[in-house]
Amino acid sequence: MGGEAPDQLQQVLLEQIIGSFKKKSDAVERISELLHLGKDAVYRRLRGETLLTPKEIQLLATAFGISLDSLVFQNTNSLIFSMNALSGKIHTFRDFFEGLTANIQELGAVKDSFIYYPTNEIPLFYFFFFPELLEFKLYVWGKHIWDFDYLNTTPFGKNFIPADLQIKSQQLLQRWLKIDSAEMWSANLFDNTLSQIEFHAATGGFEEYGDAFRLCDALSKLSEHLCNMAAAGKKFKPGNHPSSGAVFELYHNEMVSAYNTIYITSPTVRMVYVTFGTPNFIKSTDPRICDFTENWTKTILQKSIPISNRAEGERKRFFQMVNRRIDQTRKRLDAYAHDL
Repeated sequence: MGGEAPDQLQQVLLEQIIGSFKKKSDAVERISELLHLGKDAVYRRLRGETLLTPKEIQLLATAFGISLDSLVFQNTNSLIFSMNALSGKIHTFRDFFEGLTANIQELGAVKDSFIYYPTNEIPLFYFFFFPELLEFKLYVWGKHIWDFDYLNTTPFGKNFIPADLQIKSQQLLQRWLKIDSAEMWSANLFDNTLSQIEFHAATGGFEEYGDAFRLCDALSKLSEHLCNMAAAGKKFKPGNHPSSGAVFELYHNEMVSAYNTIYITSPTVRMVYVTFGTPNFIKSTDPRICDFTENWTKTILQKSIPISNRAEGERKRFFQMVNRRIDQTRKRLDAYAHDL
């Protein structure tokens, strides 16, 4: 237990719980309700005269959102993460959506949450704005990451994903659009996806070569819509009015080296998600990694240029750089087409 004796662990746990209440008596009453104990029995545990049982420790840690791992390893360099890929291999696109649904529901359940999102790749949920982009990304992951055998001989084409999963993607997108966020992007935001399009075009990975241009067109539309969201400072779907959307603060930082790092903060819960083996991720609620990520994110913000709301000039320059990359890819695709 990392050197922590049971009574020491109990003391630290109960101190955290007591500290979350304005009055100690209120904390005692809540603990009494959770453990189905009289107040005298609770005070004996607070004084260390009676040890909490493992079941009681679990109940209290769960009820108050306290990581026992962080208490056990608080004086070491050990950090606790969970990884979605370890819970089971993805065999179908449906498996992916089930895992994604569980995580977005977890985020949506956190009241008054705010997301800080430094990244040099298009955030996953923004692919959901345009079905063809989502289909292509799933194709790439299925073929090259999840190793779906049937995709080895199947080129990418239209209507690649079942209609019910497209509906599910829109439901997940709607949840994402309700969460306030500050996002820090570099101008190479689209580069990874553009490289994937170019690679598949050059290697015969498209059912119809024109699909490569269709994806570039969708990226142009995505760029335009993200620019519109930044101008409004709100998240919303294409064609919708931004007034009811969540906060969308956008910043430009060419020094961002993070690959999809998400820091969620709220009055009650903090979490960190980091892409690890795209599109898999690791997650932690360890207060130390949350503190580190919060400080790191603040540093990035201080060195970033705001491009949302009234920052029209900087916003225009940023998206011009993005659009030039798309246009350059189109030109190379034209060159490949002449060689076919």
